[in-house]
Amino acid sequence: MKRRKEIPLLSLLKRWDRKYFDGKLPTFEVVFAKPSQKNAHAETTWYPDGRIEIRLEPYLAAQGRLMAIVLLHEVIHVSLPKNAKHGLKFAAARRRLIRRGAYDSLL
Repeated sequence: MKRRKEIPLLSLLKRWDRKYFDGKLPTFEVVFAKPSQKNAHAETTWYPDGRIEIRLEPYLAAQGRLMAIVLLHEVIHVSLPKNAKHGLKFAAARRRLIRRGAYDSLL
C-alpha cells in the first residue's frame, strides 16, 4: 500500500474550505480534547461570544484518515446554522460533499 504524505491540519482545512465550501466557512478553532458529550468522538460548540470550537478526541490526532473523516463531519456542522444538528440540512450538505469528492481519498 502506498503511504500518503501527511498534510498539516491547517492546510487541510484551508483546502476543504476552498474546494468544498467555496471559501465561506466561518473562523473556528480545532482542539484535541475530550468532548463533553459521553461516548462522542468529537463535537462542535458555538460559544455566546461568537467563537466556534471543534473538539476532537485526543486519540484521533494519530489516526490519519479516521481523524480527517471525523473532522470533515464536524466541519459540515460549522458550515450550517448551529441548530441544524443531524437533520435534513446536514444530510444534504454531506451528500453534496460526497458528490464533490470530499471523501474519495478518505474512504
